[in-house]
Amino acid sequence: MRIHILGALFAITAVSNASSETGLQPLATSKEGNYAISKKFARCSGHFGFMATIAKSEGRDNSVRAFEGFARGWKITGMIFLQNSMSSDRATETEKTFDNMVDHEVTLMRARYEADPLQSLQAMLGDYKKICGPLVPTQEKLIELLDRGVN
Repeated sequence: MRIHILGALFAITAVSNASSETGLQPLATSKEGNYAISKKFARCSGHFGFMATIAKSEGRDNSVRAFEGFARGWKITGMIFLQNSMSSDRATETEKTFDNMVDHEVTLMRARYEADPLQSLQAMLGDYKKICGPLVPTQEKLIELLDRGVN
């Protein structure tokens, strides 16, 4: 079982790196579109948060730090889209709302994992490729712009 889990962990990371070689994907700019995109980013953040939990249970501290870092990157970029979908009077609730979205995704992943660990990890990899893979270039570009301090 341990080999399959670690294989899934590294397969997700490999998908992230491979997807970054493609161009930026055009994204919706409406409030509804931004909310839908933020939900996808929450799901991607949840994938890495859940993988960090698995790595932690196996005592893999370096993997935990790496996956938590990936989860934060998805969170930061997802919060940008979420904030742009919210009314100005709710903008201060962006992080709490995003965290609730991630918690929901992680709860679903945990339930699937408890029922069938191997099948759930295989499904997560497919889900990650389908949902997150196309968003990797956008996520990386936003992080790069934030690192440079571009508004």
